[in-house]
Amino acid sequence: MFGPFWSTLTWNSPLHAGPPRAGPVPASPGPARPVAGPPHAGAPGGDAFRGGAPQTAAPGPATLEAVAPEPACDRAGSPPPVAHLHRKPSMSQSDLPSVPALLFDLDGTLVDTDRLHLEAYNLLLARFGRSIDVDYYKTHVMGFKNEQIMDAMFPDAGEQDKRDYADEKERLVRGLFDRELEPLPGLVELLRNAERAGCPTAIVTNAPRENARLLLAGLGMADRFAIIVYGEELERGKPHPLPYLTGLQLLGASADNAFAFEDSRSGIRAASAAGIRTFGVRTSLTDGQLREAGAFATIQDYRDGELRRHLRGLVGGESGTDAAAAHGQP
Repeated sequence: MFGPFWSTLTWNSPLHAGPPRAGPVPASPGPARPVAGPPHAGAPGGDAFRGGAPQTAAPGPATLEAVAPEPACDRAGSPPPVAHLHRKPSMSQSDLPSVPALLFDLDGTLVDTDRLHLEAYNLLLARFGRSIDVDYYKTHVMGFKNEQIMDAMFPDAGEQDKRDYADEKERLVRGLFDRELEPLPGLVELLRNAERAGCPTAIVTNAPRENARLLLAGLGMADRFAIIVYGEELERGKPHPLPYLTGLQLLGASADNAFAFEDSRSGIRAASAAGIRTFGVRTSLTDGQLREAGAFATIQDYRDGELRRHLRGLVGGESGTDAAAAHGQP
């Protein structure tokens, strides 16, 4: 099985407040309107998680989209109560407890796209004679929902203007996705071994649905993941734990038998607050920055020896048969 790691690791991870609101930003054209509703937890300018501990209650009905012959359903055979997702047929839930669930962020975690997003934001901001640098991007953009990002960048703009700016930025970045995209080293092998071992996998992202589909198709992984959770379409996105709690529920997995992979402070806070051991991926942030956000370990990519220590049989070139045997599968 998993050795001493599984028997000794305990979690005491209070939810971290999100990054502070950026300093004064030159206002964009348009009348000022109040932001609708209370700020999201961890949003630039928002309060820390209201009410203390993360809430696990499910939100309203789900929007489901089947991408295989059978529709998405939970173990009882009815539609899952939460999340917007894709799902394809997978192994029976009774086979899952002996292997860990793996939940992945998308941008910056499966593929390094941060430079493309930064370029797209600056193409948008150039219209207003403004720009952002890498430090601002890492602190106030990475891992946040578009609503939160636009609230910080355009605090005096109307709500419709902010939505229009967000849509324009996403069109700009999709236009940059035609550049050659490569998955992080070792990812394909990890996913192949995880599938052979029977590990349930999911994507948990704040990226818009169209962006996520385009990225996964560009990586040749359009059908690789059984479940995709879109934080933007839930009541709360990252850094709130709801997207990861949703992913666990849909996988039929528990937090103490799961790992998450994240490259942003916001994503690490979300996964850690859901009780999931989270690997920080050092595509943009340092080991210290990722650990400060809540990562229990960090990796450069999916060949990293740190993964070998915690995902025995799934990393390091072992065959699918060896990987399955290491996790109790025949």
